[in-house]
Amino acid sequence: MSKMKYKNLLGPIRVNKLILENKMVMAPMGTQLARPDGSVTEHLIDFLEERAKGGVGTIITEYSFIDNKYSKSSANQLGCHCDAMVPGLNRLVESVKPYGTRIFLQICHAGIQADKNLIGHIPLGPSTIIDETGEKIAEELSCNDIDAIIEMFALAVKRAKQAGFDGVEIHGAHGYYKYRTKTETIKEAV
Repeated sequence: MSKMKYKNLLGPIRVNKLILENKMVMAPMGTQLARPDGSVTEHLIDFLEERAKGGVGTIITEYSFIDNKYSKSSANQLGCHCDAMVPGLNRLVESVKPYGTRIFLQICHAGIQADKNLIGHIPLGPSTIIDETGEKIAEELSCNDIDAIIEMFALAVKRAKQAGFDGVEIHGAHGYYKYRTKTETIKEAV
């Protein structure tokens, strides 16, 4: 590809104090290349390093769970839930830096989308949620749960900084699910 033809795309851009080599961004996508505990694998490092070699200016990692109790939504999902993850995350960061690529860690709490088989219990949500079959799919968050989740996000950001990421992106989507609250189910039954 001719650099002159795509000079606006391939030229640098400043975002606050951060200079991005170009405007090409690799959006986050679940790779399932982490270990079951959320730690980084060589396969994940190789995968993202190849994207950096290919010239992408910024990589946003796949969604990374923030606690080991409620936030995990898929097997082999990347994690930033404990300090033991920092060395592997740092190796991931260091693998893309030689190519001038910036890297952001996407962090998430899966909420009602958490996989109850992975977390071992019913996920947390904004209210108790009952599906159309009457099965409880989410427990209502308490004020203490909300405070704990905020703290877990803050700790995940701290770990991302320790690992050398250029920033974080908070994954705040995919709370969609066809559900009825317990109240709606009761009203409908009456």
